[in-house]
Amino acid sequence: MVPLFSPSGFGRFKDSHSRLTASASQKSVPSPEPMATVLIGPKQQRFKVNKRLLCATSPFFADRFGDPSSSKSISLWLPRESSSMFGLFVDWVHLGLRFRPHLDEMISNAYDAGLEASQNIHWSLIRLHLFASRLGLYRLQDLAMDSIQDLYLRCDWDVPSGLITFLYTECEDLAAIRLRRWAVAMVAFSFTGGPRLTFHPQESATSEPTRFSDLLEELPEFASDYDIHMEKMRLSGLDIRFKNPQLRIPANRLRNDERAFGFRQCSFHSHRSSVGERRCPHESGSTKHRRVYQSSVKESGPESTGLSAPTRRYRDVVPRPLFSGPVDSDIGEDDDDEISKAIKHVRSISSTLKT
Repeated sequence: MVPLFSPSGFGRFKDSHSRLTASASQKSVPSPEPMATVLIGPKQQRFKVNKRLLCATSPFFADRFGDPSSSKSISLWLPRESSSMFGLFVDWVHLGLRFRPHLDEMISNAYDAGLEASQNIHWSLIRLHLFASRLGLYRLQDLAMDSIQDLYLRCDWDVPSGLITFLYTECEDLAAIRLRRWAVAMVAFSFTGGPRLTFHPQESATSEPTRFSDLLEELPEFASDYDIHMEKMRLSGLDIRFKNPQLRIPANRLRNDERAFGFRQCSFHSHRSSVGERRCPHESGSTKHRRVYQSSVKESGPESTGLSAPTRRYRDVVPRPLFSGPVDSDIGEDDDDEISKAIKHVRSISSTLKT
């Protein structure tokens, strides 16, 4: 009987099968998605971001990068933003719903590392909230607000007077409205006899009330917001000394004892006035309150998101800054991350973003 395959024929069959398998394997591997380059701060720190995901977050990016499927190299420069804040934003773009546990871990690590690391991520979260607010990224804005409350509760911090000054002199009213309301509640909680906390060892318990008293005289909008908050607390019959704005109760329908000591889940969210006592729309992955710019490009798996660290490998042509503001020589030579630590800093471009 003649064998079905001769030894030599079988070898040719294996070679042919190997070539077909290799060819099929090559076709099954998706090509890398185009990456967008964003330059941050006066020193133009480079971030590589998945272009499709970035353009899907906001028309601001979609209008500037064009077709997200195009491999054309385009760089966007945001000279007034903080690189530490934008690093968090890039993580959010790439990680999606996995960003919250990632951020919780970062905050925990910063807390373990000490006061300076905690203060650094604090300012990054403040800027992230403002950046998201200007772009209409409501889910990210509210997530940042939750993280700020959780950080203050973990560290037992008072709001520093410098944050009040920043929110009422360096930020637009609409972008900062949620942060302002929370900060005012924090000031009222500690200023009226609540537990004496701290933000920095240099900010002593005896001098901080004096600074807030001065700010109430110097900043009419702050004084007005403070009076409104105090009147609401009076009408509600709640003792402001015990109603802690750090304490975010994970529900919007609260019992009387819960209302006396904490704030409901969505008290400082972008949808505060519309959600009432219903469930927070951000739970269970809802995207109802996140503005999403739909792209015609097909969705692909998470393996192609292109998560990457800032790099200077690529030498793209850098356009002129998109926004008005002091030129680099007016900013000084301090590192951009140092700007995020100080209250007297270059005005964030998030205050001039237009969508």
